[in-house]
Amino acid sequence: MCSCQTSSSSTLTMLVHNFHRLSLRSSPRFRCVFDLIAPNLAVSSSSLSSVFTSANLVAASGSGSLHGAVTSTITQVAVTAVAIASGACLSAKVDFLWPKLESQPGCVIVEGVDVTGYPIFNDPKVQKAIAFAKKAHHGQLRKTGDPYLVHCIHTGRILAMLVPSSGERAVHTVVAGILHDVIDDTCESFNHIEEEFGDDVAKLVAGVSRLSYINQLLRRHRRINVNDGRLGHEEANNLRVMLLGMVDDPRVVLIKLADRLHNMRTIYALPQQKLKLLQGRPW
Repeated sequence: MCSCQTSSSSTLTMLVHNFHRLSLRSSPRFRCVFDLIAPNLAVSSSSLSSVFTSANLVAASGSGSLHGAVTSTITQVAVTAVAIASGACLSAKVDFLWPKLESQPGCVIVEGVDVTGYPIFNDPKVQKAIAFAKKAHHGQLRKTGDPYLVHCIHTGRILAMLVPSSGERAVHTVVAGILHDVIDDTCESFNHIEEEFGDDVAKLVAGVSRLSYINQLLRRHRRINVNDGRLGHEEANNLRVMLLGMVDDPRVVLIKLADRLHNMRTIYALPQQKLKLLQGRPW
């Protein structure tokens, strides 16, 4: 039993020593992670030694068959404890231990967004829309710290899940999703979008812009009527008529829902005070 204890302790010591000899040791990122892991390995080694010492004491006072059972059980518990401790050390984000998406074969990454499996992003018009949005939203950041373009591509990606992978209407839907905030949040105009992408895309983007305007009216209503954030029956009916009159293509609503869905997925980035104000808001 003593030899087992010595062997286990020396194995962990050799592991630490071999880590020191690796060429990765010279990497600053590896050195940072290794410095976190090595102390835990040392603690695990000393803990394992104490456990085996306890096993020796138990084994010395019992029969031969009992010795083996107790020793085996304690050994398994000790090894499990070491495994858990090591796993906890490695559970932190250590990017260099796993290949990045860009380096994995078959992955398609567009401006940091994984669009693998959505061939519609290979369409020249979609790629043109991404370049257009990148230029228009240049310098704008989301609350998450990501470039605003990331939100635009995520909106297009959500739409790509819902429309066919080819066809003019499907392509125009994804293009309009990528450009959905260009009119409201940049200096680009409706006429410029129409010149670059055609009448169909321009109408979709303009329709989304009108829906955004209605949303601003609802926010204003909530600010004025702090104690009663609900719309009355007549107000709701007027809003319904307005929506039906303004939206002449169901794809406009689809784009707006995709926009809202990604907003909700990143809502964690908003401050707590803002989140409280958004409770009960009509998305």
